[in-house]
Amino acid sequence: MTDHRGLRERRTRGGFTVLELLIALTVGLIVAGGAIKVLVSQSRLYSVHQATTGVRQSLRAGTALIAWELSGAAPSLGDLYAIDSTSITFRSLQGIGVVCAPVTIGSNRRYGLQTASGYFMGSSEDSALVYSVAADQWSVAHVSKAFNKNNSWDPAPSGGGTPFCFWGDSTVSMPRPQATLELQADTSVLNSVVVGAPVRAFRRTQYGLFTQGGHWWLGRRVGAAPSYEIVTGPLLSPGEGGIVFTYYDATGAVTGDPAQVARVQIALRAKNLKPASAGTQVLRDSLSTAVFLRGN
Repeated sequence: MTDHRGLRERRTRGGFTVLELLIALTVGLIVAGGAIKVLVSQSRLYSVHQATTGVRQSLRAGTALIAWELSGAAPSLGDLYAIDSTSITFRSLQGIGVVCAPVTIGSNRRYGLQTASGYFMGSSEDSALVYSVAADQWSVAHVSKAFNKNNSWDPAPSGGGTPFCFWGDSTVSMPRPQATLELQADTSVLNSVVVGAPVRAFRRTQYGLFTQGGHWWLGRRVGAAPSYEIVTGPLLSPGEGGIVFTYYDATGAVTGDPAQVARVQIALRAKNLKPASAGTQVLRDSLSTAVFLRGN
């Protein structure tokens, strides 16, 4: 006997025709294609945004560092060594402290420092500004030797030989100096440096453009370093205005005299290292800032 009920169930069971499958596949491809286009567009937009952010961060980092170091320079005291449109060489602040114990070792005068910050060095490239309370002025001295941390009090030849150093409200019964500087200057200047006098240590520093790996970079050369170290970049070439320094005196006129500089205008122009994405150009941006110097 034939099972007509099972045959009817098989004939009425639901399913997709070939045409319905083709339509569903076509619609799916259209939707997927649109989604891919959106993702590609968003990816390119993100790449451009990321590249733009990188360029602007490079500009901000470069100008902020130069501005911070220049803000401590006093042209009237000879802090600007050389100036031109693409580089600047000046005395850059490296450390500060307060005299807590002067000591004489032979013919040399050393000064222990408390509340010291930074790192002190003694070479032909290092100098200091010491404040004379009696004369109410800053005087320039050469740093012939510098001792940091433990060596600042060690009486051995390798140490600073500075005795216990009291300053402020120290809770240490016999505090040691945090740094010691051996200074060379006129006797009148050294005799005027008393406990409580602030001291600022400087080192010759140069900023300028240099090329490496086929790109131009903002470089920094400290002391007698033979070459630049990379600060930020890449920047545009000198011919494209990658970095431009403009110097103004107190009247607002452009000047080429380092001793008369009252304001330095710094302009940086940077680019990203490579195109943000396929088909996009190398991004460029610029930033300008002004630094007002002390004393002028």
